[in-house]
Amino acid sequence: MKNGTLNGVKERPVTSAPQGGDTRLETAPPAEVMWRALMEDSGVDVAVLDRRGTVRAVSIGAGLWPLPEGAASVGQPITSYFPPEIAQERSAILAQVFESMKPLAVETSWRGVPACSVLRPFLSSTGEPLVLLTCRPVALELREGRPVLAPTDVPKIKAQKNDEGPLSKLTPREREVLALIAQGHTTAQIAKILYRSAKTIEAHRMSLGLKLRARNRVDLARFAMQAGLQNMQVPRGGPDGPEPVEQPATNVAPLNGQAGA
Repeated sequence: MKNGTLNGVKERPVTSAPQGGDTRLETAPPAEVMWRALMEDSGVDVAVLDRRGTVRAVSIGAGLWPLPEGAASVGQPITSYFPPEIAQERSAILAQVFESMKPLAVETSWRGVPACSVLRPFLSSTGEPLVLLTCRPVALELREGRPVLAPTDVPKIKAQKNDEGPLSKLTPREREVLALIAQGHTTAQIAKILYRSAKTIEAHRMSLGLKLRARNRVDLARFAMQAGLQNMQVPRGGPDGPEPVEQPATNVAPLNGQAGA
């Protein structure tokens, strides 16, 4: 790999059809066509790495990685762009792939967006071991009730260190409320599912709006869907177990003329 091109493959543009209706195109090596399709058309983040984790080529198609586009990243360790804890874990995973020379899929999260990274080792034309790394957001469609995360023929692991982005500010309860908003539930329905009062759920919603800078439920739902929370399974009663819905007190004078909630 050199300057973002495959070793032994010279970049040669495919010419457009000449005037006069002739639809024949200039031929190009299949490897070059596939390489350019991957780097330019796939819409995923792509990098080629050596054993030291040095970037040999990169294309930021999905916008998940915090890497500068193009030549600015080439020649730099990919881990230098990530927080230390994430960089250390990813370096260990890369070393594992080079050791086994077998592909591996990794469930990750970048900026709060669930993603799947696939590492595929290969030998360059000079015999140097390299790894092709691709990363894409987790597909929103479900397969047998679960999100589509990775190719079924590739072993899969789950990263322990992730970039949760704005989600890192949320409590477990707020994540549940946000997930249920993404699933289309109303405040009353969420209160029933979590065994909380509507007033408590509304307080969580207001807190979510402040933390995520969301103006309304539509903004919250959009953020939650981007983070893949619409697929989150929320148990009834939440992590603390069922809690009875608060009932207004009886035979007690209301404060300021308002009944308790």
